[in-house]
Amino acid sequence: MDFYELWLRIDEANRFRFGQGRGPRRGHVPGAFGNDPSRARLRKLKVRGEEEVGRGEISGMDVQTRVDAGKSIESLILKALAEVSGWEIEQSSMQQDMHRKIDGWRVDGGQKTAIQAKFRDSGSDIAVKVEWRGKPGRDLRGDAELYAVLSQDGMTIRVRDANQVKATARRMLEQYNDASRPSMLRLDDGQIRSAFDPHDGSRIVMAYIYPDADSLTYREDFRLPKVIWRYRAA
Repeated sequence: MDFYELWLRIDEANRFRFGQGRGPRRGHVPGAFGNDPSRARLRKLKVRGEEEVGRGEISGMDVQTRVDAGKSIESLILKALAEVSGWEIEQSSMQQDMHRKIDGWRVDGGQKTAIQAKFRDSGSDIAVKVEWRGKPGRDLRGDAELYAVLSQDGMTIRVRDANQVKATARRMLEQYNDASRPSMLRLDDGQIRSAFDPHDGSRIVMAYIYPDADSLTYREDFRLPKVIWRYRAA
């Protein structure tokens, strides 16, 4: 499948960014799972399925294509979260996205809570980049207060306290260093391993935290009425 088909399937509905061309759309987003006109072209495509993407089709893309596809899926996650939770969700600015790792804001009265959407095409845990070139990774430096994590089957959005996730990741990094930094280390809350950054080939350290880890005491899970995206098993 070429990227154009993928883009149509996961980004054409992305009037969510939150209503491009009409200004930011706030709060409840109508048509997320119904006959939204912005999804008309999706239904016309004769491909495997609107929401299904092969395991290698994200991870195997070139860097810029992967980034674009990832941002589109993150937009779908926040759109679906607004639909099922009843939360008012406001889009972030490009600068907030690029520099602070904020994809959107939950607006509750006069208070705004920063949200980062997360997904993986090969697992259900919460992936956190904890180290890059010997420095704290971008997830640890980001300002998100909540993570909205799409489950592997594409049917549940798990909302977790980002500060609890970051604290768990930092604790895992300490244990990893104490163990003389093996290639992979399994711990009670997940696993941590070294890897290579697909952007520049530099060595990084990733923590993969279980969404039901004991250290994550704030948990809100929202079941979706239909799959919005999932990887297809290879």
